[in-house]
Amino acid sequence: MTQKIIIYGPTCSGKTGLADVLASRLDAIIINSDSMQLYSEIPIISAQPSNYSGNHKLFAFLNGDQNYSSAQWQEQAEGVIGALEKAGRNIIIVGGTGLYLKALLSGFKQLPSNSAAQREQIDTLIKERGIKYLYDAIISKDPDYANFTTAHDIQRVRRAYGLLFLHNIRHREYQALPNISKYKAEDFLKIYIRPERKKLYLDINNRVNEMLKIGAREEVEAFLQHKYLDSGNVYKAIGIREIAGVLEGRMSAVEATELMKKNTRNYAKRQITFFNHQIKSDVILSNYNDFLISHLN
Repeated sequence: MTQKIIIYGPTCSGKTGLADVLASRLDAIIINSDSMQLYSEIPIISAQPSNYSGNHKLFAFLNGDQNYSSAQWQEQAEGVIGALEKAGRNIIIVGGTGLYLKALLSGFKQLPSNSAAQREQIDTLIKERGIKYLYDAIISKDPDYANFTTAHDIQRVRRAYGLLFLHNIRHREYQALPNISKYKAEDFLKIYIRPERKKLYLDINNRVNEMLKIGAREEVEAFLQHKYLDSGNVYKAIGIREIAGVLEGRMSAVEATELMKKNTRNYAKRQITFFNHQIKSDVILSNYNDFLISHLN
């Protein structure tokens, strides 16, 4: 019987290390569930694996001008999992994007998709008037959408604007739609790596130092040459805006380094809060080396 394992936890917790060990022992395929590791142009600052092979799926296939939703990931991941099950392959899903995992485990509401012209319309509004303009328009027409998004959540504002103004779906109608998912939570062994906070922060600081040592600044400098719209999803990657600040003379390299560390630590805290409340684990580890292969039996 095909084994399906999810390894999740905050950034820098050792998820990739455990996934590599288990993939080797189980002859498994690794599926990415980290939203920034989808982007091919930022392998260093998104901490992508250095040993890609045919056994890695949903890694590094987007350019920086492409946005990608949790619903899109769910659809693609379900397709990959289904194909691997038919082939009798074991599966390891690894990453720290909680909304991706929640989508896989509990599903999404089936909603209409925006056409290319509609997406361009929304992006043009964001570029010309700003994300707050869209948010204010949404709340003015249907205040209940304040329960769905905030003015700072670009992806959700974009989605809410499309639902309300392009498809005439009000928030109460959105809430009434059922969640649909191909898989259930019990179909997976869910391994949560939750390191002790002090060690996690130390590892984060060390990782940022290593990223800069191996070329993060040069990577961001090359990335910025594309001049992608800075409201895109890829700009959520910690390191792009901070290093851009150095390149543009708005801060020193030391200031940017410390800001990258601080922002990454804050992101890890948000991840832990989400995982603690939104995903029920089968195994909790403080260190990925503590995992016992007996858990798979």
